Amino acid sequence: FLEKLKSEAKKAMIYPLFVISVMIGAIFMWLFVIIPKISLFLSSLNIKLPSYTLFLINLSHNRVLLLKIFLTFFGTIFGLWFFNYLIKKFFSKENRVLYYKDALFLKLPVVGALIYNYNHFLIASFLGALISAGVTISQAFNILMQSINNAVFYRNIFKIDELIRAGETLSEAFKVAGKFSPMFTRYIMVGERTGTLERQCDFLADYYRNKVDSTLALLPKLLEPILILFVGGIMLGMIFAVFMPIYSSISQVLKSVGG
Repeated sequence: FLEKLKSEAKKAMIYPLFVISVMIGAIFMWLFVIIPKISLFLSSLNIKLPSYTLFLINLSHNRVLLLKIFLTFFGTIFGLWFFNYLIKKFFSKENRVLYYKDALFLKLPVVGALIYNYNHFLIASFLGALISAGVTISQAFNILMQSINNAVFYRNIFKIDELIRAGETLSEAFKVAGKFSPMFTRYIMVGERTGTLERQCDFLADYYRNKVDSTLALLPKLLEPILILFVGGIMLGMIFAVFMPIYSSISQVLKSVGG
């Protein structure tokens, strides 16, 4: 399932990456080719240009500044990716930096829900499989702590393990940990009380797996209107800044001729 999840996540990102690539190419074309040529025509009209039009014209002629802007943009993206890579590479799951980073990701819209549901699926499927194999609860949580990569859920699993060792029931430990959904803890309680913990974990794994699949299917549909509005807004602003002075100039000419 993990390989399938990675594959679906990559598919979901194809469209946004394509749109961003087209947007960057279009902005390059306008700033480096179209606006410099139109600026020559605008200067021949001998009209006062709006401040936003002058800004775009000055920006298109300042290649060094343009290069700095694009390098800063891509450098920031690469820097964030590299920072995330370093944190995962050199910080243990007990580290506060990794914990706060993962906690921040959990608060993001859509992405946070995906991470939340995926970790619920992972814990339920591992727990069900380990119990089915005859592994004790204590051993199962030791294995879980090694398998969970998210620092927030790792800390909760660690807390649950400590509570169980202190004599708490499994369902109460999940409830006290606080990061798990009420549905998750309820099914754990039912399984613990009726001796069907393995079956309840399998049900939870299937349920959260379906939620992960539905979130991945929904992700491109949510990103599409946001990207269209973002890209459309930028392109519309550039077109407005370039052609509005031309329209104003033609309107003034027509008025003077009509008068």
